Amino acid sequence: MNGVDRKIIILILIVLALALSVSIRAVAADGDFKVLVYNETVTVLDDRTVMVSLDYNFSWNQDGYISDWSINIPSGDAYGIVVENDNGPLPFTSTVSGNWTSLDIDLMQDVHAGRTYSLKVSYLSQDIIQSIGPERDLSMWTVSDNVPKDSVSLTVKIPNSYGVVSWDPQFMTEINDANDTVLHGQAANVSADTNFLINVKYAMTEARYDIVYQYLFNNTGSSTYFGSEFELPIYTQSVDQENTLYSSIPAPVSTWNDSSDNLRANYTFAQIGSGEIANITVDYQTEITLPSTIHPSSSGTLSDIPSSYLGYTSADKYWEVNDPTIASLAQNLTRNEQTVLGMVKSIYNFTTTNISYDYAKYDLIISGFSVERYGAVKTLSLGTGVCEDITDLFVTLCRAAGIPAIEITGPIYSQDGLVGIGETHAWANVYVPGYGWLEVDPTWKEFGSLDGRHIAESTFSNSSEPRWIIFENFWSGTYEVLTYITMVTSSSSYLANPSITAVAVGDLQTGTPIDLKVMVSNFGNGTAYSANVTVSGSANLTVSNTSISFGNVRGYDRETASLVANTETAGNYSVVLNLKYLTDTGQTVNQSYICHFLVTKKPAFTLDELASSVNDMIWMGLGVGFLVALVAILAVWRTKRSGF
Repeated sequence: MNGVDRKIIILILIVLALALSVSIRAVAADGDFKVLVYNETVTVLDDRTVMVSLDYNFSWNQDGYISDWSINIPSGDAYGIVVENDNGPLPFTSTVSGNWTSLDIDLMQDVHAGRTYSLKVSYLSQDIIQSIGPERDLSMWTVSDNVPKDSVSLTVKIPNSYGVVSWDPQFMTEINDANDTVLHGQAANVSADTNFLINVKYAMTEARYDIVYQYLFNNTGSSTYFGSEFELPIYTQSVDQENTLYSSIPAPVSTWNDSSDNLRANYTFAQIGSGEIANITVDYQTEITLPSTIHPSSSGTLSDIPSSYLGYTSADKYWEVNDPTIASLAQNLTRNEQTVLGMVKSIYNFTTTNISYDYAKYDLIISGFSVERYGAVKTLSLGTGVCEDITDLFVTLCRAAGIPAIEITGPIYSQDGLVGIGETHAWANVYVPGYGWLEVDPTWKEFGSLDGRHIAESTFSNSSEPRWIIFENFWSGTYEVLTYITMVTSSSSYLANPSITAVAVGDLQTGTPIDLKVMVSNFGNGTAYSANVTVSGSANLTVSNTSISFGNVRGYDRETASLVANTETAGNYSVVLNLKYLTDTGQTVNQSYICHFLVTKKPAFTLDELASSVNDMIWMGLGVGFLVALVAILAVWRTKRSGF
C-alpha cells in the first residue's frame, strides 16, 4: 500500500467518523452521572394531597453523550406529572410498580461530557398522607435514581392550620412564615445508594371530642343494697385541654377537685336490687389545642423554677427518685446542660434510645390479664416496658434532676366509638421555666407537642398511684366501665372546582388546520368525575370532534386535549365548549366557555414556506454533495488499486 492509498483510506475513515459521531450514544452506568444540586419541595395542599417539586442540576462524566434520564418517584398514585427543562415540557413515559412510579424522560437534547443540564419534575399524590382523627402522618422516600449528589436540599411546607409534632430527617429545622410551617435542611456529598425517608407527623391545631363514660354496677348477690355510694373520676385539667361538663345521669351528690386537680364526683343509689344494674353516665366535651413550638431561648435554668412546683420533684412508690442508680444517671445526663429544656431533652433522648417497648406485656394487657407495673428502677433494669413503665422512668429521672414532672393517663383516639382495652395511654408533662408545662410522650417519641389524639383523663402529680373507683355498701357486685369517644371537629370537605378554557394556536388562516388547545383545570380539592366536553362551532367552521372525554379530573390537576378546526372563509369565529361533570355527591354540574378567534385569508405563497423550501434544498444539496464526494474517493481508490 503506497502513501496515496493510506491517505485515501484515512480520508474515508475521517468522513465516516464524522458521519457516525452524531449517532454514538453512551450507555449509562450509575457512576457516569453526578447531580450537582438536588432540591425537593413537598407542599401539603389539604388533608390528603401533596404537591412534590424536584429540581435537578446534573452532569455527564463520560465520553459520548446521553439523551434520556430515569427516576423513580415514591408514589403509586402520582398524577398531574409535569417534566420540563429550561425550554419547556419534555416527553416521558411512566410505569407504576407497587408504591413507586418510574419515569423515563426524553431530554430532547444531547448532554455531552462536562456539560450540565437542568431538569424539573412535579407531581401530585394522595397516597402519602395518612390520617387518624386530627393527626396527619406524611411519609415518603426521596426519589431513587442511584446517582451521587453534591448537595441535597429538602423542604416540607405545611399550612399554619396544623401544628408540627415531629419530623425526620433530623437535619431539617423548623421555620415559620406567614402562611406555612416550613421544615428545611441540606445534606452534602450524598452517596448514590442513599435516599432519605421524609416523615412528618403533624396535627390540627384544635380538635374537639365528645366523651361518654358509662359506669355499670351489677348486683350479683342475692340481697338488695341500700344507700350504695360511689366515688368516680370525671375528667382532669391538662395544659392543652379544656373540658365542659354537659350532663351526668343521675346527677352527682357532690363534685370536687383532688390534689392533682382531677374532677371527681359522689353518687348515691337508694337501693340496688339483686340482679339489678346501677347505671351512671357522664357526657362531656373536650377541646385540645396544640401548644406553640418551644425554642431553646424560651427556657430558663433550675434556679428559675418557682418553689411552689418543687413538690413535683419528690419520690413516690413508682417514682424512685432517691434510688442511687436513678440519682446517678439523672446527674450524668444533665450535668453538661445549661437550661432546663436541654436537661429534659437529654433525659428524653436517653429514654427513647435505651428503653424498648414490651409488646409481650402489651399483649397480656389487651387479653385482659392483670400485669405488674414495673416502676422506674425495674424499667431501667429490664430496658423495656409499656407506656406506663416508660413514662414512670422518664418522670422519675426528671424529678431526680430537680425538674417538676407529672404523669398523665387517658384514652387515645383512633376512631369514633367504644375505646378498646389497649387504647389507654400514659405520657408526661414537664415544667420548663420561661415556657410552662411541656408535653412529652417518650413512648411515641413526641416532644413538645402531641398529636391531638391524647385525651387526658387522670393526672398524677402528687402520687404515682391512681385513685380510681371507690364504693361503699356494694360488696357482692361487679362493675364495668365503657368509654365512648366521638370526634366532633369539622372534617375536611372535598369539592371540585373545574374551569374550562380553550385557545386557538398556529396560523389562523383559511384552508389550514386550526389547532384548538382545550384545558380543564380543577382548582378544587375534590374530583370532577366523568368530565366531558361537547363542542360546537360557528357556521362555516368544522371541528374534528364534537365530544371530548376527560375522565376523572382530580383535585389541583389539569387535563388538556386538542381539536382541529377548518374553514374556507375568513372572518370571526367561535367555538362553544360545554363541560359536564359529577361531584362526590353525584350532583351533575354544567359549565360553558366560548373561544373566539379571527381567521384570515391564506396568501398564495408565504415567506415561511419559501424559507422552508430553500432550507430543504440546501440540505438536500449537502447530502448529494457528500455522496458524490464519497463515490469519487472510492473510485480514485479503486483506480489506484488496479494500477490504472
